[in-house]
Amino acid sequence: MRESVIYQRILREGEIDGMQKLLLRLLTHRFGQISSEVINQTEAIF
Repeated sequence: MRESVIYQRILREGEIDGMQKLLLRLLTHRFGQISSEVINQTEAIF
């Protein structure tokens, strides 16, 4: 339940900004620490 509340809060911050943060959070959760290159590539998507 707690993650659902966090996701809702992130998405309220703005659709694009929220999607970026959500994607980075999911990548970090799945793969652990992610590199700055991956972060830059993720930001370039939006």
